[in-house]
Amino acid sequence: MLLNRSAQIRVMRLVCVGILLLTIYHQLSTTANAEKLHVSVYPPQVEIVIKPGKSLLQAIDLKNNGDTMVFSTSILSFEPSDDQGGRVFKDKAEGPLRFSLENSQMGLGDKFVLKSREKTQALLKIRAVENAPEGDYYYTLFFVADPPVTQTTAGLGRSYIGANILVSVTNSGNMPIEGKIAQLQVIPRYSLSLFGKTFTIVESNDEVPVVVKIANTGQFMVTPQVTLKLVSSLGKSETKKLFPANVLKNSQRLMVQEEFPECKRCKIPVSTVFKGWFFGKYTVSAAMTFEFADKKIYATTEFWAFPIRLMGLMGLISLVSLISLIRLMRHKKHTKKGGDMHGK
Repeated sequence: MLLNRSAQIRVMRLVCVGILLLTIYHQLSTTANAEKLHVSVYPPQVEIVIKPGKSLLQAIDLKNNGDTMVFSTSILSFEPSDDQGGRVFKDKAEGPLRFSLENSQMGLGDKFVLKSREKTQALLKIRAVENAPEGDYYYTLFFVADPPVTQTTAGLGRSYIGANILVSVTNSGNMPIEGKIAQLQVIPRYSLSLFGKTFTIVESNDEVPVVVKIANTGQFMVTPQVTLKLVSSLGKSETKKLFPANVLKNSQRLMVQEEFPECKRCKIPVSTVFKGWFFGKYTVSAAMTFEFADKKIYATTEFWAFPIRLMGLMGLISLVSLISLIRLMRHKKHTKKGGDMHGK
């Protein structure tokens, strides 16, 4: 029996709805069965002091909070790459340090299976060769995850998680602190050069962003504590402390607040932002100290604050008023002259 046109349309709609439901079910079942990578390492970073010719053990835990995965381990050297904590990795572990895993069930580069909610411990042996040069050497112990090859993981690539190993080699245990304040700058709204000097100028109601960069000129990592102080020409002051951060050897680091500062007009990262209403000359000083050391390093800079937009507006109003007054006087003079001529 042939269906009429309305019945055919209803059948087609039911078929389309069925196909849509089957597609949604397939997507949901695929997502539910897909392996998930959720792992953690502890501690995420270790700092080690070692003498040449000596060795020690460092335990690092790997916990798998996701699905069963196949892991392997590797150690690579790294160096600082920018002033914000970035790193660039080498293709191997370089320097006078030697590494091995003391675990009976795994070695460096060996693959092992870690099931869901299981934890394993990498017992890392670190040895400094005889006559190793004093200084810092930086490494990362990577755990590399290879998802099991299934229909749902065929498109997934390797995943990496690592623990930083910061090693200081020293004969005496003494690690000299060498550093300086490489940059202390107020980001200006305007700059004015007069008599060979550049003046930093901001609006009175402006944000005052400050950049502080610390340079480590030595061979050992430093963790400076930086305090900024803003002082007006009238003696009013405001103090801010920046968050202590590791500055690796032969590198610079931008020091920032514990909470990253917001600056609407800044095009580069800044350390902190002073807010308020400013007028006149201000001095910004930075004091850098180090834990367990008496060394203190200072730097200062200055800026000027004026209500420039308000002054410009007032100047414009004054100019318009002056022009209007001149025109009015000319008009009165012309009118008076015309009246005198008419009277004659």
